[in-house]
Amino acid sequence: MRSQKNRNLFRRLIYALCPLLFVFCFACCDKDDMIMNRWNLQYVRMNGKPLPDSSQFHLLPRYTYYVFLLEHSLNVETLANGQYTESADGYYKFTSNSTIEMRFTILNQKTHIKEAKIKKLNRKELHLEYKDRGDTYFMKLYAN
Repeated sequence: MRSQKNRNLFRRLIYALCPLLFVFCFACCDKDDMIMNRWNLQYVRMNGKPLPDSSQFHLLPRYTYYVFLLEHSLNVETLANGQYTESADGYYKFTSNSTIEMRFTILNQKTHIKEAKIKKLNRKELHLEYKDRGDTYFMKLYAN
């Protein structure tokens, strides 16, 4: 009888601690761990409207990948005009809890420096929003 009570008490304790352990595990994952991935750009909106075509390689949906690596290294890969291209000298850093700065150069063009608000970040999705020349860009990326 006593061992049955102990088992029931132990089960209740386990059931109570499991959700806390689950929350603790995800709370320990910091943004650096979550952002390190190869993200495929799904779509871009400019001022709330879809951006169907772009002359800027880093804004080509479905053909562009943002690869966040160790030591805050960033690589932007794109397939444009049948040619694979990747960025040089890319890096990122978190400037606040919800803001990231990205810097990269593609095809010896001008260096892109974007400070974006992180609208959503989890293991599968990354949503970024930034302003450039008076326009607001929203980027939706998915992990590969």
